[in-house]
Amino acid sequence: MMIRHTTPRLTSKRMIESLIAGVLIGLAGTAHCLAMCGPLAASVSLNFSPDRRLGRANLTTLMWIGAGKVGLYTLLGALAGVAGQQLMLAGALMPLLLISGLFLIAMGLYGFGIAPPTRLFRHLLTPISAPLHTISRRVTPINSAARALAWGMAWGLLPCGLVYAALGWSLTQPNPLAGAAGMLGFGLGTLPAALGSGYLGSRLGRAIKTGGAARISGAVLIAMGLLSITLGVAQG
Repeated sequence: MMIRHTTPRLTSKRMIESLIAGVLIGLAGTAHCLAMCGPLAASVSLNFSPDRRLGRANLTTLMWIGAGKVGLYTLLGALAGVAGQQLMLAGALMPLLLISGLFLIAMGLYGFGIAPPTRLFRHLLTPISAPLHTISRRVTPINSAARALAWGMAWGLLPCGLVYAALGWSLTQPNPLAGAAGMLGFGLGTLPAALGSGYLGSRLGRAIKTGGAARISGAVLIAMGLLSITLGVAQG
């Protein structure tokens, strides 16, 4: 089988596409994030040292937590992209397009308040949740940027159906850069809801949910999924 070398321009284009799709996935899951991470986000400041609970220090600490969470997602996306690249080189383009389309449609359904079943993924990854809770306790009180980063990374690894589905979609990306870009966008798209512990964050999260952005991004993702499936069928 002849392997085509990917040009830098094509790689950059795919990274941008993955980044945009990732942001849409994150926005489509806003309602899910508000429901699942809302209580955790609301109480996160209680883990801060007293000098970081108010003002600029509070905001800076939240930003470091967000950086840890998004950075972790980006790393996982790159690893998923490595696996996807190997599948692509093995000639699995058609099934990858079909699977990618199904995951995109599943992500789009989140925007309409329909959460796809992720019970299997939850059972597979739940055993790691207890050690992660232990790690999060050991980095509290959060009194430094390093501890905030570690706490954010531990938060990013907690069992979450939306994250599992996004990682499944990243697995269909053709290279590590595209996978990383997709999960970077996903992490950024979830931040308004995930870090909605303050008044502004909560208002922004509700605005995204009630203002129709989740439905719009969900509809775009479903359209992208249908296009991917069409291209996959055409490959056959």
